[in-house]
Amino acid sequence: MGNDSAASKGAVTAASFFAGSERHSDGTPRLKPEHFKQSNPQGIMVKRMQLLKSNFRAARVLVVGDVMLDEYVVGAVSRISPEAPVPVLDVRSRYFSAGGAANVAMNIASLGATVYLIGVVGNDATSRSLRDLLVARGISDEFLVETPERATISKTRIVAGQQQICRIDHEDRSPIPKSILSQILDRVTAVLDDVQVLVLSDYAKGILTEDCCCQIIRRAAGKQVIVDPKSKDFRKYSGCSLITPNLSEASAASCIAIDSEASLHAAGAALLAQLPGTNVL
Repeated sequence: MGNDSAASKGAVTAASFFAGSERHSDGTPRLKPEHFKQSNPQGIMVKRMQLLKSNFRAARVLVVGDVMLDEYVVGAVSRISPEAPVPVLDVRSRYFSAGGAANVAMNIASLGATVYLIGVVGNDATSRSLRDLLVARGISDEFLVETPERATISKTRIVAGQQQICRIDHEDRSPIPKSILSQILDRVTAVLDDVQVLVLSDYAKGILTEDCCCQIIRRAAGKQVIVDPKSKDFRKYSGCSLITPNLSEASAASCIAIDSEASLHAAGAALLAQLPGTNVL
């Protein structure tokens, strides 16, 4: 009888937990903040993660930035070349993954959000491989700007066992010409009304120039704009909602060597002064 009561109590608790909650189109409940007001601290974090994940399904995000293809050539080394004092890799496998801003888009899509991706690619085999990866994840490639004058960025990592022994980069870091900038802005304008959040994913490969960032952020007025920076001068991101530099990027942009809590606070204050109204994470 006691077991039946416990089962009934559990059923009532589960029912009340989801009672009145809105549901997604697939029938799964959309969790709300009030669901977390419980006395049991264990599991609160799990429920918060469930809330975030469920809310991501309704999110629509535009990612703009430096797209690239990551290639991994994996093998084993057992000898040194007679031609030069370098290892000889016996290749066992080779695979590709989306890199740069394309990887950012893939990660957001994996959480269930609808993602639009704008970047620049060449008319080459690398571009076709990248497009295939995006489409397979449910991300449209129709907003990529293709140009024969600029090869698709790629990074090939040579791996022996668990050790990366070399990386080969194919990239053009020169600023994009106005003709390509115009196409990027046209695509941004076409998509903006359909999204809630804009992400600028900057890898300093010439796409997110100061002019490009300025015009995109201006057009995105009223939207949440998140920047993953790669610049020594964060003022080109003026007007963004949130910027997420790592330690090295924050140090370079603030011109403060961050080696203590005090210097960290000083660097943060300097970045806030550069970007009034922007949150720094």
